[in-house]
Amino acid sequence: KLAPSLFRVVEKDDLRLITPSFEMENDNRGWTPETVWYRSRIETPGGKTVSQGMSKFWNLGSGPEFAKTTIHDILDDIRNNRKIVATLKVDGSLLIRSVYKDKLILRTRGSFSYEHHDATAPEMEAFKVKYPRLFDTSLYNERIHLHFEWLTPNNQIVIRYAQPELY
Repeated sequence: KLAPSLFRVVEKDDLRLITPSFEMENDNRGWTPETVWYRSRIETPGGKTVSQGMSKFWNLGSGPEFAKTTIHDILDDIRNNRKIVATLKVDGSLLIRSVYKDKLILRTRGSFSYEHHDATAPEMEAFKVKYPRLFDTSLYNERIHLHFEWLTPNNQIVIRYAQPELY
């Protein structure tokens, strides 16, 4: 059971969107190995996953003890020949692609869709032309959720990008 003071639940069309409360974004209260998946999740009233965002993650050296990774942990993994993965950091918004009951769900973190982004929603038309398979509901099934970083000059986080793109 999720603590109502730590998680927001919004219901719409027999689905519920679960996200952390604003305060929880910046501290460790309520985060457990079981709740990290509620950073942005849409599920049925019975708890079946419909659209899963990325789990909560923290910067190096931050977060609760169960999730904290330090530079010493990384160096230890290197010394012991464990797999280390480094990724390019891009500065956009998470776009989550899911299919539920043969319907496409394209949404940003913490929402049911992307359409509420007035400045960037029109960019989706260009993505439909550039990436038609992304909009094909027969591509993948209800168990697979694709995550993209949506870069756009119309929603600058920190870095300014020249044109809209999905990574």
